[in-house]
Amino acid sequence: MKSSVGFLLAFYWVIANAASFADDFLTARDQIPANDYAALNELQENYLSKFNHLVSMCGTEEDYINLVTLGFLIEGTHPIEQFSEIASKATMHCPDMVLNALAEHHGEPVVNFVGALGIRIAPWVVAESIYPELLKYEHRKVYDEYFKPWIHNCVDANGEAIVGCGQ
Repeated sequence: MKSSVGFLLAFYWVIANAASFADDFLTARDQIPANDYAALNELQENYLSKFNHLVSMCGTEEDYINLVTLGFLIEGTHPIEQFSEIASKATMHCPDMVLNALAEHHGEPVVNFVGALGIRIAPWVVAESIYPELLKYEHRKVYDEYFKPWIHNCVDANGEAIVGCGQ
């Protein structure tokens, strides 16, 4: 029981911190004049740079939840492409952590995240790398709701990539 209480407290802290991260980003974004696209891009790139380490190593649960949140909040071609590269590599490197973070989110943030996975890195490469993890029971809901159509177009029954899918 004691470990369950500790887990719940840690879980609520992560969720509250994600809301704080989003609030911080939105507050900073609201300070930028409406037509100052250069300043908006700079702000978004600064926030995205906080996740560059996820390209080559696993991060914390909080990192992934905040990454999913940020993917829902950014706009513009270059920031979305930059987000896509980070999200794809983070997903390929530590799929379990990413899928756990996606399970904490609902609706549009997850749709945006999954939709961005194949922008900068070939979708079949990402699909093949995460396929075994998606089949685990604990990720079934995220798989069924958000990944199933994409995965079935990009990976065959043996988990091998279908080159050219999603294009």
